[in-house]
Amino acid sequence: MTERPQALPPKPSSRRIAFGASAAGAVSLVKMLLQVLALPVMARLLGPSEFGLYALAFPVVAFVGLLADGGLGISLVKEPDSSAIWSTAFWALLGLGIILAAGLTGAGFVMGAALGQPRLPGIMAVLSLTIVMMAVTVPPVARLERQGRIAVGAFADLVGNVLGVGIGIWMATRGAGSWSLVGQFVTLYLVRACVLNAVAFKMPALEFHPSRLLSHFATGGLIAGTRIADFVGRAIENSFLTRGFGTATVGLFVFSNQVPRFISEAVSNPLWLSLYIRAVGEERAIAAALHRQLSRLLCMILFPAAAFFLAVAPVMLPALLGPKWGHAIPLIRVLFPAYVLNVIGALCGAVRLACNRYRTQFLSLVGVSIGRILAVCLGPWIGLTGVAYGVLGINAVYVTVALVGTVAMLDRTAWPLIRGLMGPLAASCVSGAATWMTLRYGGDTVLVWVLCPIVAMIVYGLAILLIDRKHVTSDIAILRAMLKSPQAAPATT
Repeated sequence: MTERPQALPPKPSSRRIAFGASAAGAVSLVKMLLQVLALPVMARLLGPSEFGLYALAFPVVAFVGLLADGGLGISLVKEPDSSAIWSTAFWALLGLGIILAAGLTGAGFVMGAALGQPRLPGIMAVLSLTIVMMAVTVPPVARLERQGRIAVGAFADLVGNVLGVGIGIWMATRGAGSWSLVGQFVTLYLVRACVLNAVAFKMPALEFHPSRLLSHFATGGLIAGTRIADFVGRAIENSFLTRGFGTATVGLFVFSNQVPRFISEAVSNPLWLSLYIRAVGEERAIAAALHRQLSRLLCMILFPAAAFFLAVAPVMLPALLGPKWGHAIPLIRVLFPAYVLNVIGALCGAVRLACNRYRTQFLSLVGVSIGRILAVCLGPWIGLTGVAYGVLGINAVYVTVALVGTVAMLDRTAWPLIRGLMGPLAASCVSGAATWMTLRYGGDTVLVWVLCPIVAMIVYGLAILLIDRKHVTSDIAILRAMLKSPQAAPATT
């Protein structure tokens, strides 16, 4: 007997989603601090050879991990809590996880024999367990996101990362070598799986209807394809850079990519998830207003952060990392704005996916990957800084097309969205100039270093009030409405 589909639950409250997004952002910062603190400790305890052995296994595990959810996580959020769909998805994901884990274990034996590393098969066999853990957490995560309970996932990540780092360091002090890094990674995903399933696990029925998942796997394939395209694209970039410039230059470029990318995505990822959850099933007018307001919020955070970083980078990077990293300064000063543009464009992807425009999202991200590869291929002729400017240009085209295409899809014009971003941009330029002048005329002293972020925040606050008072007043009113009324929706005008 076929069960009657259950009705859709009420839309998750704005208050709950806002709290969850804040929690996710805070956890991202904590994770960054943990890595900053743990990396030198682990490097000192393990040494290059043990790190190198783990480094052989990790990229393969990371690649297989991209496939662990089959792309179903995003599409399941849209499904009512019907046992037929969710039960079938659980068994399909469990089977996929086991198959991928077995394949990863087999790859470990092949790589171990080819590279002459007899310890590698065991390491990859243990790491493959995380693939199954990732797979079985997909339904609970989707269920929590349907309810707007983003904070639960953030809590699980926080606990997993803290315990993982602790166990990794403890194992390293006991002489476990590369196994300490394995222990850290496995602990993270084990704890995460236990917490999420403890909160949101629902016993699947003993039924399996693959035909009901065909549409999910079709869309999931496109989502997984975008991840693979990004992963492969960056691998190709590193390969071309190594051939053209050498490993030291690759290290500079990778570092210059990772710093702005991590900062930008730490801010944008919680907002992306919040926008996707809120936009699913909404009318176009509401989805457009949500997109416009969260895009503005993203820019109000990242624009001043980028301006501050660009102003202090010439002094901060050599002081913190040593003079050898001075060549990364011009790269970071170009790539930071590039990644800010990238995540603004990526926020459009949340709306496209909520509106079932999976193919458009796939093609746009593949286009960005191809553009980056072309810029890197021109490296021998335009130099490394030229490559960075090429990436900036690709992202500028991407964000322009994404914004115009998204507002057109929602039957809106781009001008209100662009006008809302101009105020934060202008105020950030003023704040960055004030920071630069403080460093230039104040000298390289501890007092000046303390004053710089204070000056940047004060100047930005005053500038945004003077330049963009109308939008700031509207932002405050919307925030108050969201906090007072759990179901408050943004204005659509």
